[in-house]
Amino acid sequence: MIETIMLALTALEEFGGAHRARQQGAIQSDYFQQALSGLNKAKATLDKSIGSKLKLPTLEATRATEQVGELGGKEIEETRKTLEQTAGSTNLATIELDDQVIKDVRDKYTTKIEDIDISLTKNLSEILSDFERQKYEMASQRDQIEMQKKLADKQSQSKYFGLFG
Repeated sequence: MIETIMLALTALEEFGGAHRARQQGAIQSDYFQQALSGLNKAKATLDKSIGSKLKLPTLEATRATEQVGELGGKEIEETRKTLEQTAGSTNLATIELDDQVIKDVRDKYTTKIEDIDISLTKNLSEILSDFERQKYEMASQRDQIEMQKKLADKQSQSKYFGLFG
């Protein structure tokens, strides 16, 4: 009789433990499902933001290039006027000097454009590198959450008495 009561209590305890484990597993599984959903939203936001993050440095580079072009044109025009005034007052030939000055202005323009290009490449590279790092971190988080969810799902389906469930 005592053995029967002890067996019944053990069975009841086992049943209650399995039931609590199943409930806890279901709660955790729901939590991990919500975490995955939030991670999906964060990834979608990240994917959408990359375009605007890339536009700003590109627009800045375009504006800087336009300004350099305008300044180069003004510098050539001012140099041309100065050389014409000098030639008119001194009666010297300015063709060689004029060609050299224009070459110098073009070289300066080319150097400035190359500097803008280098800066743009660096900025875009940093943005893309950060984007890829964030994507990798999100993928790692996803893998971890999915594994934890699988474990929680398995726990929520634990068998009573190890036999049926």
